[in-house]
Amino acid sequence: VFTTCHLPSAGDFQGAMLPAAPAIKPEESPGRAGKGTARSSAPVQDSATKLHSLRLKQEQLKEDLKQIEKQIFDLEAHYVERTQTYGNVVIGWEGFLSCRLPGNQPTKRLKINPKDRIFSASSTTAPLDTEE
Repeated sequence: VFTTCHLPSAGDFQGAMLPAAPAIKPEESPGRAGKGTARSSAPVQDSATKLHSLRLKQEQLKEDLKQIEKQIFDLEAHYVERTQTYGNVVIGWEGFLSCRLPGNQPTKRLKINPKDRIFSASSTTAPLDTEE
């Protein structure tokens, strides 16, 4: 059984698109810099304020991302170091059957191979060398 598909036409979207841009008065046009009214400087100040606000927010988001990536790095290191004797999602579970009891595990801390940092490497902006 075939059904017909109604493809929308331009008339179907009438009024659903973006509203028309407001008309620019000649005294507010960009080509007449310095000849506008006092009202023309208000949008510039609003734009500058908004730009400053957006830049502050961008910096805050960058800092938040950096902290989250550091937290992922640290938690990943803790997980891999704690589970590498018997296995984990990174190296596999081959050592699980032959593992020692928790009290008999070696206390030597093994270095994590950077290629094993699959969680940290999932972020394109995270540095993979934040060992501290």
